[in-house]
Amino acid sequence: MSDHVLVVGGGMTMPGLLRSLGTDVRTSVVCQLAIVPKLREQHLHQRILGLRAEASDQEWVAIASAVHRLDPITKIATFAERDQDRAAVIAEELGLPMHTKQTIHWVHHKPSMRERLSALGKDDTPHAIVRSVAELREFARIHGFPCIAKPAVGAGSIGIRRIETEADLATAFDAAGTTGEWTSGGVLVERLHIGSQVSVEAFSDGGVHEIVCVTQKYSDPFAHVEVGHVLPAQVSADQLAAIGAYVRSVLS
Repeated sequence: MSDHVLVVGGGMTMPGLLRSLGTDVRTSVVCQLAIVPKLREQHLHQRILGLRAEASDQEWVAIASAVHRLDPITKIATFAERDQDRAAVIAEELGLPMHTKQTIHWVHHKPSMRERLSALGKDDTPHAIVRSVAELREFARIHGFPCIAKPAVGAGSIGIRRIETEADLATAFDAAGTTGEWTSGGVLVERLHIGSQVSVEAFSDGGVHEIVCVTQKYSDPFAHVEVGHVLPAQVSADQLAAIGAYVRSVLS
């Protein structure tokens, strides 16, 4: 049986890699209009469907359902942060495997993720949504400096500011509170964890979490934009085991 994969959101080179798996893999794309010109090898897709960024979930589902009736979709794929929530609602409507919309909300909305991990006993980082510089100052008074302010929903390190003293509060609040294409939701403040920074690259399949690499990360000390990676991270065997165990427990 051939696979017809609906790619939600574009995916750069990934749709081509899917097709390279064999002649029985076909791809269609549904994405925001701004993404359409960036799609590669457009002529190799079965179809490309572009929607306004502000289109409702119902419109995305209706378009995907129309395709499904004409050319049944067997899998949903999404390869970037944008429109993962749309992929979830489409998959739910079509009865196909995909992360739930709730899971995607936890991943994208940082305060909700903190609350979820806290409820499961996985994280105790002090955090709060603050609506003014005064509330930010009160958080720092209770939990101390340094702390970090960031958009509640954001990507690409946009709007992240490290707060060392009271003199940093207003600037950090303004930066984290900016609403734009990639940022929204208000200002989240958290206690800043001091120490080495790593990220964990992993794949999950059927509840099994395979850790591929632990990456050492180096970031600008105030804006926290990543400036360098070292693979693999320079950590001890015990640290590596602890990182792996923690990440698997969170993913589960």
